[in-house]
Amino acid sequence: VEKILVEDGATVQQGQLLAVLSNADLQLSTLARQTEVEQQLNNMRSQELALAQSRSANRRDVLASELDYAKAKRQMDIYRPLAERGFVSGKAYRDAQDDLAFQQRRTAVLREAAATDERLQSSQLGQLRASASSLNASLGIARASLDQLNLRAPVSGQLTAFSIQLGQSMERGE
Repeated sequence: VEKILVEDGATVQQGQLLAVLSNADLQLSTLARQTEVEQQLNNMRSQELALAQSRSANRRDVLASELDYAKAKRQMDIYRPLAERGFVSGKAYRDAQDDLAFQQRRTAVLREAAATDERLQSSQLGQLRASASSLNASLGIARASLDQLNLRAPVSGQLTAFSIQLGQSMERGE
């Protein structure tokens, strides 16, 4: 018993704090659990950040690829009539065709990869959030066990047979 807030015979209200108990093992255990949960939550936030950064990088890669494809298409649109009239060499024209085909395939591959990453990341993000919720719930349980060290009046009325003393050791449920 660490602190007694009311005396035997006092009138109390339901939920009123009567005494405060201490349990060093429980407090240390709860503190360790809280620290562990907070570390895990921080790790999950770091993973969420990494997923967001990966998503942004995928978008940038797709945009850059689309831009390169548009440039290659414009180049072909310019070269095609010139090549037909003989103003552009056959090699330059074929190189422009190859570049256009490459940029088109590259864009398609990047879009497909980004879509796959997005599906996987969405699933992983959902799992991370569920894990975080579970961790927070377990932390709530640990904190609730600490709150049980506060003795409260179960009902309103006059307190009787309340004979605890400072420093007294009590067993669980006593």
